[in-house]
Amino acid sequence: MARHQVLTDKQHLAKAAELRRAYRCLKKPQCPGVQVRDLSIYDEGFGVGVPHDGRNLTGIVP
Repeated sequence: MARHQVLTDKQHLAKAAELRRAYRCLKKPQCPGVQVRDLSIYDEGFGVGVPHDGRNLTGIVP
C-alpha cells in the first residue's frame, strides 16, 4: 500500500483546470501614468539653495 494517497473528485479537477486557464488569460493591470516633478521645485519653495555642482550638500559652511 502507498504511504501517501490523494483522492480528488473529477469535477474538482475539471473546475481547477478551468480556473487556471481563466487566470492565465487575465490581462495584467496597466500602471496609470504617474506625474514626475523636478525636485528642485521643493528647494525653491523652501528657500534652500543647492549648488548645481553638488558642493556643500551637508549644509556645513567651510
